[in-house]
Amino acid sequence: MTAASVAPLPAASLPDPLQHDSVASLLGQLHHQSLEVGAAPVVRQFIERLDLPALFQHHLVALPGPPPALPTSTVLLVLISNILLSRQPLYGIREWASGFVPELLGLLPHQVHLLDDDRLARALDHLFASDRATLLTRVVLQVIRVFALQVKDLHQDTTPVLVSGKYRDQKPAQDEQPQNEAATPTATSAKPVEQPTASGGVREGKPQPEPARICRGYSKGHRRDLKQLLYDRTVTSDGAVPVLCKVHDGNTVDCEVHQQNWSDLKALFGPDFLYVADSKLCDADTMKYIDKNDGRFLTLMPRTWSEDERFREWITDNEVAWQEVRRGVNSRGKKKPKVVYRGYEDPKGSEEGFRILWYHSSLKDDSDKQTRQKRLEKICKGCSSSGDKPESGCLGDIQGLSGTDLDHMAVA
Repeated sequence: MTAASVAPLPAASLPDPLQHDSVASLLGQLHHQSLEVGAAPVVRQFIERLDLPALFQHHLVALPGPPPALPTSTVLLVLISNILLSRQPLYGIREWASGFVPELLGLLPHQVHLLDDDRLARALDHLFASDRATLLTRVVLQVIRVFALQVKDLHQDTTPVLVSGKYRDQKPAQDEQPQNEAATPTATSAKPVEQPTASGGVREGKPQPEPARICRGYSKGHRRDLKQLLYDRTVTSDGAVPVLCKVHDGNTVDCEVHQQNWSDLKALFGPDFLYVADSKLCDADTMKYIDKNDGRFLTLMPRTWSEDERFREWITDNEVAWQEVRRGVNSRGKKKPKVVYRGYEDPKGSEEGFRILWYHSSLKDDSDKQTRQKRLEKICKGCSSSGDKPESGCLGDIQGLSGTDLDHMAVA
């Protein structure tokens, strides 16, 4: 969508309708400009509804000297709009913004040319030197209040952010803090700073945590040649809105972040929410910590736990009293049969005294059957091509299909 604007003419310059020779003069004074609208009004509505300009202005630390020609809060909101609408690099922001109706980006027409990459970089430095944690908390609470979000179920996950290149301002590897301190910095371990640096920010002399360290760690994408940061995010089940975001050292272990995450969420919403995470949450100390503080959690039990082996051995001689808990639409097509989920609670529970619930999915059951059939066909084809006598490799593969692969009832 585009919008055309025509420069207004002063009243004195309007021609007399009877003077036809003045038409050419009038056309010479017209200026036609085509500007893009797109989804910018939608983004701007969210920005204004959440009162982000005031929140940014309030939480950005005061800078010495005269105020900038373009406020940092305005620049940051332009960057947010760009991320949502186009994702241009810093050096391309000015050209991108010049094609939009400036008011939809929170700008006046004469301010667009001020969006050079130096100004954008200084705005990001200004944000880094400010109290970003408090700012994010205020934004989260504002979103929950304005849109009446439910925070009964909160889902957490981590993902590595791969990077390349050198980072001269980081501490040497031998001076690296222990992982638990780097992941959850405290006021006692941080040092106060007075100027914006790579090791902290300016918050009127208050202690600042060290920034997350880019280093090698466990790579879920199997890119061991690249360093990384660990991005930690918790979202609401109601709309998947982020309520807690953190960046940890690249070598931080996932299971080490949950206790601090849960404590931070409790400080925001109280303990009455369900904390949902993957199997990294299934750590005895972490679960006991949440339970001791009146919290609730839901996670996956790893196959390495003895309770898993106990259940799988038990079902070989016993029939599980499954109970249907839900029917859902089959993701493989509307004409496919509905997916049936059944559950069973292990009466013995875990060694730590927590409940263990087993679930069976009809869709997963069908998928496992197809996988086993394909493997059997591949093995039989390999055995037949080698002659009447099966090779040892074929026998080994067939034996590998026993146990868990053939037991479709043992679904964790």
